[in-house]
Amino acid sequence: MGDFINHSPLAKPNKTVFKYQKTLVQDRTSCMIEITFCELTDILEKGIKGINNGEIE
Repeated sequence: MGDFINHSPLAKPNKTVFKYQKTLVQDRTSCMIEITFCELTDILEKGIKGINNGEIE
């Protein structure tokens, strides 16, 4: 029974699909991190400009 599962033609494509889905999730995660980082940088830059202009004390 175990050998039948290992030699099944469906075993390899399923692993490939799983790897592909995993890659998609990783890409989406890194994309979200980049967007968040860009937003944080933008907020920090505005804050620093505000401090330099004397708006924030």
